[in-house]
Amino acid sequence: MARELKAEGFDAPILLLCGPDVPPPAAEHIEKPFRFADLLTRLNQHLSRHAASDDTPMAIGPYLFRPGAKLLTEGARKVRLTEKETDILKFLHAAGATVARETLLHEVWGYNPAVTTHTLETHIYRLRKKIEENPGEARILVTEDGGYRLS
Repeated sequence: MARELKAEGFDAPILLLCGPDVPPPAAEHIEKPFRFADLLTRLNQHLSRHAASDDTPMAIGPYLFRPGAKLLTEGARKVRLTEKETDILKFLHAAGATVARETLLHEVWGYNPAVTTHTLETHIYRLRKKIEENPGEARILVTEDGGYRLS
């Protein structure tokens, strides 16, 4: 079953629960009987690895974001992203909240908070032109007091 799912393009983690009398499958598995805490630990490990993968698609507004491909798709529409645009979206998506300008500059560019630059604003402006229906009235990549967030 797991092989068929993977062959069809299913890319989420699969953890099989097996009895002690069944030979272990080639896929990731945990043998019964098991403690619930052990199952939770294994599931969390798999989900963490999967979430950290650049192959994991993420929903951003109406788009499906594929960080590894540096691509946003909405139906047949494809939006190619630069490395920094991809990094900005990945960081904002992971944060799930408003991220301070200084934090983005440090995390995406490695800049010291004391550095004066408009590089972030320039990248945000270009990114909005690519993804927003009306860049002047952002609905996906929103500016809030002191930072940015994804809606």
